Amino acid sequence: MKRILFSLFMVSIFACSSFAQLPVKIGVEANVGVPMGNFSDYANTGFGGNAFVELTSYNASLGYISFSGKDLGGGVKTTISGVPVLVGVKYNFIPLFFGFIQAGVCFNSVKAETSSMGISYSATASETDFAYAAGVGVSLLSWDVKVKYSTMGYTNSDFVSIGLAYHFL
Repeated sequence: MKRILFSLFMVSIFACSSFAQLPVKIGVEANVGVPMGNFSDYANTGFGGNAFVELTSYNASLGYISFSGKDLGGGVKTTISGVPVLVGVKYNFIPLFFGFIQAGVCFNSVKAETSSMGISYSATASETDFAYAAGVGVSLLSWDVKVKYSTMGYTNSDFVSIGLAYHFL
């Protein structure tokens, strides 16, 4: 068992040192999303975050965002949330200013709640859809400020978000 653990440790050391030559960035991002178009008719501001990795000009991210819903009438309120898994490319226009585009899937969930005569009712639906994001940003030291246009995939789910990202590596 000790030999196996030592072997895994040595492999991880060599793997990390081989990637040390490449500009790898790993970090987290917090963002605020503002619904656009018809999405703003039934959703309020959304909050979320993601973890990401960038290798040269390629990137991948896994996130979560949730929009509280507006009252749809009759006391029905919704919550719309998504877990986007995206891959994409990033291009540095000049050393501090960059643009990016991503595509992937988003695991979406919609929850509707209401109450009548003291009894609460709720229903939940979920689906997986194609999702994309495109935006621009500014990079300063270990921090990025991003503005992006995104969709969670299902009809009328477009939003603009502002994000603040921190790179650990």
